Amino acid sequence: ARPRVWRRVRVGSRLTLRELHDVVLCPAVGWQRAYHSYAFRELRPGERHDDESVVWFGNPGEGQERTVDMIQVPFFYGGALVNDKDLVVDSMFEREGSRLAYVYDLGQYWWHSITLESYCTEDSVALLDGWGQAVPEDTDGGSWNYCSLLSELLPDTPELPNQSPLSVHEWWAKYWDLLDATNDVGTPATFDPCHFDLELHQRRLAEALRSRISKYDGRFNPVPGTNTAKAAARGGSINRNHLHVNDPLPEARLRCAVCGVGAGLHGCAGCRLVYYCSKEHQKAHWKEHKPTCASTANKKKEKKQEAPRRR
Repeated sequence: ARPRVWRRVRVGSRLTLRELHDVVLCPAVGWQRAYHSYAFRELRPGERHDDESVVWFGNPGEGQERTVDMIQVPFFYGGALVNDKDLVVDSMFEREGSRLAYVYDLGQYWWHSITLESYCTEDSVALLDGWGQAVPEDTDGGSWNYCSLLSELLPDTPELPNQSPLSVHEWWAKYWDLLDATNDVGTPATFDPCHFDLELHQRRLAEALRSRISKYDGRFNPVPGTNTAKAAARGGSINRNHLHVNDPLPEARLRCAVCGVGAGLHGCAGCRLVYYCSKEHQKAHWKEHKPTCASTANKKKEKKQEAPRRR
């Protein structure tokens, strides 16, 4: 689809792919957590994104963790996904410029390209910038049909032709003319696909980072309907965030001692009692943590020395 919806994020190298999807990409892009399945794979120069001969990584559905679109796995990925639970982001990128393919919703196949722009010294997660809204959940027909649906959302707009990229650009030019016209009379379009609220998405990201990794057990409450884009085309409206309503997010069991983030953690090497999301936070907390860490280390040492006596 044109123009492209994009996000620029900073992530730590210790994040797993599952954490990257659930607590970073979903809130940053605007996808619903624990609703549809997803998959990652490396993109090497010259490869097509739909090449089925390569390995995909994702949540294969353990125990009761299943989503309705898991039935699509055999059609796209040869019938299996390699479990991404322990794969870290750092292992997926060889150098700056390396890319990952990321697919959300195996049925609709919303395809994203993730590019490593640069390495940085700070490894805390942050949403830096972006453009455009994510597609509403359960929009049938992929990107071309979505563009056609947008033409239905806006009155007196010609049907969007599906033959060439040039037609897409022409349609967007007409769309901007129409949006300006409706704003002039005080009735802006209900759903603006070009809108991106950076602060709103940053708040969602911060909340997700402090919550537990989602379980794919189907517990969600779609509102106002399962196909929001079609509902809007029939005269309804799409909420600007077009997200489903969930129960309050449960807090992560392990959290960074400084900021409370629950993803991409590493434990203190001395005591293994506290965890941090970044080296910066570990350094900042060391002065406060040092007495406790030293005391714990001494107790462990004493126990090891006493162990032979007890035998």
